[in-house]
Amino acid sequence: MSNIYKRNITLYYITRVFVALRFIIPIWVTFFLRIITFEQMAIGEVVALVIGTIFELPSGVLADLIGRRFTVAIGFIIQGAGYVLLSTVTSFPQYLIYYSICAFGNSFVSGAEEALVYDSLKQDNKLSLYSHVKSIESVIYRITLLISTIIGGYLYKIKTFLPYLLTGITIFIAGIIYLFSREPYIDTEKFSLKSYLKTFKLGFMESFKDKSNTMISIYYILIFAGAFMLMAYFEQPYTYWLGFNEVQIGWIFGLITFIRIFTVMLSVKIEKKISRKYINFFLPFITGLFLMLSFKNTYWGLFVLTAESIVIAYRFIFTQKAYNEVIDSKYRASAISTVTMFINIVHAVFVYFLSRLFLTRNIGYSFNVIGLLFICSAVLSLFFKTNNK
Repeated sequence: MSNIYKRNITLYYITRVFVALRFIIPIWVTFFLRIITFEQMAIGEVVALVIGTIFELPSGVLADLIGRRFTVAIGFIIQGAGYVLLSTVTSFPQYLIYYSICAFGNSFVSGAEEALVYDSLKQDNKLSLYSHVKSIESVIYRITLLISTIIGGYLYKIKTFLPYLLTGITIFIAGIIYLFSREPYIDTEKFSLKSYLKTFKLGFMESFKDKSNTMISIYYILIFAGAFMLMAYFEQPYTYWLGFNEVQIGWIFGLITFIRIFTVMLSVKIEKKISRKYINFFLPFITGLFLMLSFKNTYWGLFVLTAESIVIAYRFIFTQKAYNEVIDSKYRASAISTVTMFINIVHAVFVYFLSRLFLTRNIGYSFNVIGLLFICSAVLSLFFKTNNK
């Protein structure tokens, strides 16, 4: 027994603290509206997603071939540098370049980090701890996120560039910490051009190799695309649309995070008492229902925002687990990067078209449309099998 998981999971928890110091959450809309418009923000989001998509699968292949820990470390370092540069942005072209750097760094992290965690547990026959690990990680992440979200609004009042500068520095530190983790030796392969091309192809095919994998992959794509659209783009403009300022938004998302912490802590108990089939259906269904009932009312808007964000928090625990169960370890990072590519594509298309709705002054419509994605994923879950162990 190598006990590699103890070292890697401990460092994983530590990095969650640094990655979660997102001081930018309550202020990014106001910060960028000083120099660009909502429509330009949408264009920047699409450009960054296209760049992230281009490098998503190659970065996953490299993670499978040269190591997860090194790939994740480089990704966080690049991403941190991008946020530091964003703190100095003064024009739309700069915004496009710096935001794209963040997306480029994130493409190195997305599949490789999940593969590192999952395979560290698998190597030591500790996969039974997966839900427990993700639950603890989520609590650590959200406690830190709660604190940084509240502080972010006040930092912005002191100096407008501070939230982005400090966020970049903390993400950079997370990358340095990852260099001290250990690489799982499960199904590793020496790097060569031939093995690169082979892994690229097999990693892509792994997500869609049969009907079951295809359905679960599409389910994963719909849920994560919808969640990322909300968290990365639509939630903050939605609260801004409801009439709140930066400090108020900081407190709103801080309190939502506080509530979410307690609900996520129940995930292990939920998994033990409720069939996975019901979990896979009802979580996206409830999320979609709340989103489709959204309209402009201060109190109802806060309720919808709180409800959807709480339920969406479970996606990392349950949706990722369902997907990981059908993926071969040897190509896990490549396969995850494959579906992340599709997530980015769906994200980019919807952000571009839904951003047009800002012109109607009704951002709530975007919530309604995203709700349909979750409803579709819930229906899809009725047609695939998952392991109930």
